[in-house]
Amino acid sequence: MSLQADIVDRYGSVYKFWKAHKDCLPSKGTVYQVVAGTYAGDLAGQERRMSALMHGEQAPQELVDGIFGIIKKVACSRCPDKDSPGPRCTGCLELFRAQAKAVVESHLFTR
Repeated sequence: MSLQADIVDRYGSVYKFWKAHKDCLPSKGTVYQVVAGTYAGDLAGQERRMSALMHGEQAPQELVDGIFGIIKKVACSRCPDKDSPGPRCTGCLELFRAQAKAVVESHLFTR
């Protein structure tokens, strides 16, 4: 069964699948490109990611949090502004969280 058929069978439409997992998936347009087989990036990787999500495999939050803590500790220790944290830290923390999630997902979805 194709990825698109599997998604439609389980969710009713590609849009409903994307909506149910939009926090774990790239943009809606990317999802449609992957399903159509026209995605210019890592098509096989994105298909694995979507298939894993359909089968309930998601990045364990405690693992993401642990990796986030490690990234934050190392990066903040090297930051020239570590003695006077400010509003710029918010951007860094968002980046660190995204990096941690990417590390976990790249491992989870490439088995």
